[in-house]
Amino acid sequence: MGLDLYHLKATLHPEDPGEATAFREDEFDDFALDVLDFRRFIQVIPDTDYPTRIVIVKDEESLSVLRANGWESAMDKGGVVLLLGEPADLVREVERAEAANGWDPVECMTVMSFHWRSTRAGIGRALSMVRNDRALAKLTWEMPDGIRKEFERDPWESNPPAPSLAISYPAPADFRGLYAEEIGYQRKGMSSEFYKEFRATSHHVLRSDVVRAARYLDATGDPAEDRQRRDHFHDQFLAGFEEGTSIFEVSY
Repeated sequence: MGLDLYHLKATLHPEDPGEATAFREDEFDDFALDVLDFRRFIQVIPDTDYPTRIVIVKDEESLSVLRANGWESAMDKGGVVLLLGEPADLVREVERAEAANGWDPVECMTVMSFHWRSTRAGIGRALSMVRNDRALAKLTWEMPDGIRKEFERDPWESNPPAPSLAISYPAPADFRGLYAEEIGYQRKGMSSEFYKEFRATSHHVLRSDVVRAARYLDATGDPAEDRQRRDHFHDQFLAGFEEGTSIFEVSY
C-alpha cells in the first residue's frame, strides 16, 4: 500500500487548473468553510463526466451471463442504448444514435470488458481495455493477450467469458469546490501507527493535525537520517502551514 502526503494551498487562481487538485465543497465541514474561511475559495469548477450511452453485447447468451453474474451494468440505467451483435456490423446504428442524441463521436471513449464467474473467487469478474480510438469497424470480440493470460490464471466456472463494449460521451459536470496547489510532498516514511490514526479522513486543515502527524515519522535507527526526515517533514508541511489556506492531504 502506497502513501503520499501533500501540503496544498487553496487558491482562486491556480497557475494550471488542469494540474491543480480540485476539492468539492461538501468535502469540507462548516468549521473549515466558515470558521477557517475556506469558503472564500469556493467557485464553480469546470469538469467533464463520461456517462455510458451505448452498450454493445455480443449476443443474448452473453447478455444472460452478464445478468446471471449480477453485473450492475450501464445498460440497466435509463437512456442507454443496448445493441447486440458484432461491433463492425453496428457502426451505422451507433452513428444514428449519436446523431439523434447529439453525442460527440470525436470525444467518445470505448471500454471493452470481459465478464466471467471465477472458479477461484466464485464471483463475477471483469477486465476492461480502454480504447481512445473507437474504430468500431475494426473491433472484434477476440480477447487481447493480456486478458487471455488473466483467464488462464483464474479460469471461468462454466459459461465462457461474456464480452461487452461500453461507449461513453463527454458531458458537462461542473461542481462547486476549490482549487489547491501543491507546495509540499512526502512519499511514505511514516510508521504503521500513522495509518491507523489518519485513515478516517483524507485531508486535514488544522496545524495541530500536522504536528500530530509528525510524531509518526518512521524511525530508521540512524540519528542523522532520522534528523533529516524530521527536517524534511518540517520544511514540507509545518513551515508555512496557514490555517484557512493550507490543506494536509493523505493519499493511499
